[in-house]
Amino acid sequence: MPTRVEPVNQLRREKLRELTGALWWRLVIVLVPIAAGIVAASLVSGNPFLVFLLVALLVAATGLIGTALLADSRARAAFLVAWAKARGWSASDSNWIDEATPLLRDGDRRESDGHVSGRLAGGNPASLCHYTYEVRQTSTTSNGGTSTHWEEHPFTVVETTVDASGIPSLSLHPRSFGDNRLFDRIDSAVTGDRVVDLESSELQHEYKLEVADEASDVAVRRFFEPSFIVWCLDHASDELLFEIENDVLVVAIPEHSYDAAELDGLVEKASTIASRLAGAHTPSTVS
Repeated sequence: MPTRVEPVNQLRREKLRELTGALWWRLVIVLVPIAAGIVAASLVSGNPFLVFLLVALLVAATGLIGTALLADSRARAAFLVAWAKARGWSASDSNWIDEATPLLRDGDRRESDGHVSGRLAGGNPASLCHYTYEVRQTSTTSNGGTSTHWEEHPFTVVETTVDASGIPSLSLHPRSFGDNRLFDRIDSAVTGDRVVDLESSELQHEYKLEVADEASDVAVRRFFEPSFIVWCLDHASDELLFEIENDVLVVAIPEHSYDAAELDGLVEKASTIASRLAGAHTPSTVS
């Protein structure tokens, strides 16, 4: 049974107490606002006392907000390290491969952090991290200029190496709103991948399954045996997606998770998929 990990909220309170209890923090939170207020009062015309008070309060409030943000950042980092240690993993990106699958190459810019590494139930070396890709959005302003903002797409990801014989690439993604099966043939015609329709209408409704044109139909169908299809459908509400490319498996869920049970579940899902790939040449049962 894995060791219980303190939730982020509790860790955040602990980190906040550590920061505010430090002598350097107490000196900074008092002396910097006073110094800023004195400087402002000497430079800005008007009531010097009022200027001093307003600037000192503003600087102090900024310091308190910055402290809270720093405590939150440290708590989140500490949570992932504690979770990894409790599961026999370590804080490391040694197993991580950048841009290994389409998800990890998506968007206009990408970043990953909070890497921890260990082994799945079947022994596969794996890495878990928080990954975000961003899409550049440009719009026209009222005065004819342009403005740019970045649309974030955060995920929690497990990456591992597998033996996917006969399947150079494969993706199973939940169907989004407007992702109609009527367009599957168009996608297959204009890309190097093809959409595969298995004997499950429920799977086709919930997911889009795409493979490389050269992928073996036999290998794909052996992988998606009936019990594994049922397993995928059981996890459709988790918004689970996975991709395989060049013997690298990426399993992901939306958002950056800081929930121990959710992280355990993601690792378990990656283990199940990796095990199913390993046993794709013989009948097996997915629990």
